[in-house]
Amino acid sequence: MRKNYILMLSLFCISASAQYDGFLRTGALVGADGWENHSGTTPIVMLTTASDSGNSLNYSGATAPTGNRIGMSTAISEDANKKFTTTQTSTAYVSFFLKITDEATFSANTLSTPPGYIAHFSPNSGTSIGTTNFVSRLSMRKGSAAGKFNMGILNTTGGSATITDIYGSATPAEYNVNTTYFVVIKYDMTGATGVSSLWVNPTISSEANPIVSSSFGTSSKSSQVDSFAIRNSTTTGVWEMDELRMGASWAEVVGATLKVTDVKSDSKIISNTLVKDQFRILAKGNSFVEIYNGAGGLVKKLAVGNNEPVFVNELPKGVYFVKVLANGKAFSAKIIKE
Repeated sequence: MRKNYILMLSLFCISASAQYDGFLRTGALVGADGWENHSGTTPIVMLTTASDSGNSLNYSGATAPTGNRIGMSTAISEDANKKFTTTQTSTAYVSFFLKITDEATFSANTLSTPPGYIAHFSPNSGTSIGTTNFVSRLSMRKGSAAGKFNMGILNTTGGSATITDIYGSATPAEYNVNTTYFVVIKYDMTGATGVSSLWVNPTISSEANPIVSSSFGTSSKSSQVDSFAIRNSTTTGVWEMDELRMGASWAEVVGATLKVTDVKSDSKIISNTLVKDQFRILAKGNSFVEIYNGAGGLVKKLAVGNNEPVFVNELPKGVYFVKVLANGKAFSAKIIKE
């Protein structure tokens, strides 16, 4: 029987096996959690001053941020990269919260002025990643008025890029200084040229409708991505970054960003609703699962394959709600742990 259950949840957002960095520390960025310096000497540091939520950036509808955040300014000379746990040879994704706090040194709002870029993917990692073969460069320039900026992406180098090639439109979207945005970048290596895509504040649980998706550039595509890098120059302004996730899929770095207040349960998504030790997810392909107790508290999350068991031996007896993201759709079911 299908029933509606009011779940005391504000977000279903699963990062699965994504590499997560909430900057849960103080001091220098480099030297912890896989970050390495590849250029410059004045270090990137954690910001421990008050921000959107505690010392963190926050995006409406996202899970509560943790730790601190990092900040970049023209006084910092360091460029740093974080290695992927596994070198990506098909697709590479990264997501993060971004706040531009001063756009004064961004490139001018003209086509003849190349945009500066603050982040990119690299085929290399470590203390020497070189200066070539960077892809998916997150590009910035001043907006049409003070306090505004444009955000775009460069796939590879070479050629004469148009406004549309970089920003996805001849009239690029304008973003506001001192506002936190949720940014997602993808590099797809499966085609002949490689394709870079950019999303800002995506509102859907499945991958679609990037602001710009570009294969532009005369340089050869990168056949692998080994790190995500951030950089500073005289044209990259002052900005902050937080809640970084790196992975091989949209689901890993974004998950299902759904505000849920009334969810129709579908018991057919799981093998059994009376559970002693385990149940199975009956969806094709991989699924991402969250289990909540009756009070709405998250008690378990994991990624599983088709018909793979979800073990709940450790959970006390009682009623639980299971949320499943499968094939770009979200489902829920109520189980009783015996």
